[in-house]
Amino acid sequence: MNLNLYNLFMLSDKLRNDFPQLKVKHNGHSLIYLDSAATTLKPQKVIDAITEYYEKFSCSTGRGNYFLSSQLESKINESMKSIAKFLNCEEEEVVFSYNTTYLINIISKILASNVKENDEIILSHAEHSSNLLPWYMIAKQKNLKIKFCPFNKDLTIGVSEIKSVISPKTKIVSLAHMTNVLGNTIDVHGIGNFLKEKNIYFVVDGAQSISYHPVDVKKIQCDFYVFSAHKMCGPTGLGIMYGRKKILEKSEAVIAGGHMLKSLTTDGSHDFVSLSSKRKWQPGTSNYAAIFAMKETISYLQEVGVDNIKKHCIELKQYLVSELKKLPNIEMYNEKLESSILTFNIKNCSAEDVSFDLSSKGICIRHGDHCSKILKNIIKVQASLRISFYLYNRKEEIDYLVKQIKKGKDFLNHLFE
Repeated sequence: MNLNLYNLFMLSDKLRNDFPQLKVKHNGHSLIYLDSAATTLKPQKVIDAITEYYEKFSCSTGRGNYFLSSQLESKINESMKSIAKFLNCEEEEVVFSYNTTYLINIISKILASNVKENDEIILSHAEHSSNLLPWYMIAKQKNLKIKFCPFNKDLTIGVSEIKSVISPKTKIVSLAHMTNVLGNTIDVHGIGNFLKEKNIYFVVDGAQSISYHPVDVKKIQCDFYVFSAHKMCGPTGLGIMYGRKKILEKSEAVIAGGHMLKSLTTDGSHDFVSLSSKRKWQPGTSNYAAIFAMKETISYLQEVGVDNIKKHCIELKQYLVSELKKLPNIEMYNEKLESSILTFNIKNCSAEDVSFDLSSKGICIRHGDHCSKILKNIIKVQASLRISFYLYNRKEEIDYLVKQIKKGKDFLNHLFE
């Protein structure tokens, strides 16, 4: 239906009806879900697709010639084509696995064979643990150096910031397209093209960005782009990786098992030959139900329009900021950034207590360090509250949230009611 922004607002109730979880009530309060940066709610058509797999196509692919296996293989290929088109890449460059975390671990192991002692990896202070710990592990194993790219004054990263930190020893740059605490984005196109000229591997963590920003991996010129289905209205348990074809073809497998083996020796050499690059990176039985449902997931996002979702969420955040500024006790850390995320605290109140109190009113927001362990050194707080919007949120929910914050003189009252 390719909605424009005006229609997205007008049809918000219709869109909300697509998400059955919004009918849930807690303590008599309607659900207000403001934690989409952690995971998005699922539309009925995606839920129906998962059910359809288990009801009609529950089998395995790759080795079965019977009709069910062939039908499932066809459905899986349809999803693969949808994702490849969504990313503007070849089908052979799409790899399925468990989640973003697992795939960044795989990527780090792939690229580990291309680095040597004292080579450098560039990260940022705002990275999620999923894009920190895998590189820490590789750096420790191979005695590499990790450097952190600075932010500019707008809390973003562009080519000039990358130039300020790279050296002839820099081999890998791995950054989040959009961070999960501040919602700031990086100049992926400028950085990608610059790093391509320097022959530096560019890995993009797209877990937060995939459902807010159109992604064209060919224009970005990245070597890997990785994200999770559950953050884009899709099912849990499915990570998706774009990997540059040349790298996937030449690299040795880093995990091994069924569905990937072409031949092996028994003469004591322990050699084996993998199948095509797609099979090489997807050993074992895949999450067929989730892959099956990805065609409907992509279709839903395309019908609404990723650009429309982004505009809608930015407008909601701007409205929330304007309402919170009317209160005397709010400290916001990223109010000027155009994003779907607002991170803040209520002065002299524990983030955990505030989140728990709002939960008793049916409001779901995140508290803590949000798996971004280094960022606290930048924003100078140990824990914060995070609100993250998506297409099913509306201004009336913000009004209710602000009303509850105003009422919450003591955020422990709910324990004694």
